[in-house]
Amino acid sequence: MPASCAKAFAPTMGNPSTYEIMRPEDIGIPKNRMVLGKHSGKHAFGVWVKDMGYDLTEEQLAEAFARFKELADKKKSVADGDIEAIVTRSVAGGDGDKYTLERFSVSCGTDASPKATVCISHCGVTEEAEGGGDGPIDALFFAVDRIVKGRYALEDYTVHAVSSGGEAIGTVTVKLSCDGETYTGTDISTDIVEASIKAYLNGINKLHEAKGAL
Repeated sequence: MPASCAKAFAPTMGNPSTYEIMRPEDIGIPKNRMVLGKHSGKHAFGVWVKDMGYDLTEEQLAEAFARFKELADKKKSVADGDIEAIVTRSVAGGDGDKYTLERFSVSCGTDASPKATVCISHCGVTEEAEGGGDGPIDALFFAVDRIVKGRYALEDYTVHAVSSGGEAIGTVTVKLSCDGETYTGTDISTDIVEASIKAYLNGINKLHEAKGAL
């Protein structure tokens, strides 16, 4: 076929009707979206967010993109559910960098009592504390309490897997109560232990902010 004819019959990539039998949305399938990975840029991520119907501020988008890049470095592939969880977390609001986790360590075993160490920054000051408990999460929460000097009760703690597989991202939700009021903290990560601490701090930050303690 002459080159001129081949050019004439070549599908126009900008017009899906030239190569799609039917539109995906006509049969209940969302329109095709680009696949995001560790090399995706902020612009591509922003397009994905808009296609999903989210209207983020520049600050929220920057926070969500930073979390996405962190997750993409840990996982071989990032599923739509992972990204949606990240975006939802950003829309819900961050900690405002009140109490921020710097690092942590925890040890436990069949013949050893759980022990944990956490390092938290607050108002430019970094503090470290140790704690023990009935399990690794309880030990970590106790160590956090020693730093923030919390006077509240942990009402609920739940973990939900957003995606499947060994690298699944998990959402942790904690509920804290103080003076009859309940405050919910959340976080997401492939590391459930890390997400647990950050969710706990997220709830503490909300509680302290409401009480004017920060």
